[in-house]
Amino acid sequence: YPIPSPDSHKGMNGMVLVVGGGPYSGAPALAAYAAYRTGVDIVRIATPCNTYPIIASFSPNFIVSPLIRNVLTAEDLDRVVDLAKKVNTIIIGPGLGNLPQTKKAVQEIIRERGENSFVIDADAIEAVADDMTCLKGRQGVITPHLVEFEKLLGKQPAKNFEERIKQAMELANRTGFTILLKGKIDIITDGKRVKLNKTGNPGMTVGGTGDVLTGIVAGLLSKGVSPFHAACLGAFINGYSGDLAFKEFGYSLLATDVIEMIPKTIMRFL
Repeated sequence: YPIPSPDSHKGMNGMVLVVGGGPYSGAPALAAYAAYRTGVDIVRIATPCNTYPIIASFSPNFIVSPLIRNVLTAEDLDRVVDLAKKVNTIIIGPGLGNLPQTKKAVQEIIRERGENSFVIDADAIEAVADDMTCLKGRQGVITPHLVEFEKLLGKQPAKNFEERIKQAMELANRTGFTILLKGKIDIITDGKRVKLNKTGNPGMTVGGTGDVLTGIVAGLLSKGVSPFHAACLGAFINGYSGDLAFKEFGYSLLATDVIEMIPKTIMRFL
């Protein structure tokens, strides 16, 4: 974990842009909040105009910019690119929906911003599965669950765990991205190295914990951690924070409870 220098100023310890929302407002907010709790300096959110007032009202910490329509479209490309120039890392996907025009916009944003690292999650995974050429020359982490993993593979994931690891490695080599395959045991691979994360618990099936993971990984990436190590650290921090939340709330835990445990996890281990 990169410890901030005493001489650092605002912006030097990570800046993240979340491109999300439209059909859903909670997902991008959870990702943004988790990135903040991971220690980044600035989190910006670009979201469609219908979710803009909702997300802006969640927290005074968020810097929220409205997009043109009620869903992300290619019309928003210039606006998103301008915001992306101000940050290190882009989260794309949480709550975006999977309309054809939105998927096209996702592909174009990734193509346009080679200067940023990416965390590709949720609805953006389907977009890149449709056209993986947009990933060429880009870097970052893709965070699929098993159904999204199948879309990326173009075939059914192996039931045998060792074979599934090999599939994840092949996908990492094909995309150039670190793959963080979420599950009871998370598989993290950059195509050469493999790590398994065993933190986490069944209470974390509650909605939003994947968005929290995305925010943590993006926060670490924005601080200069490599994609593979950001994915490994992020999976551990998310799962261990979930375990702390489970001790307090049991099966009633919420994604926001996991976020509140992130500082305790970081202070304990990192």
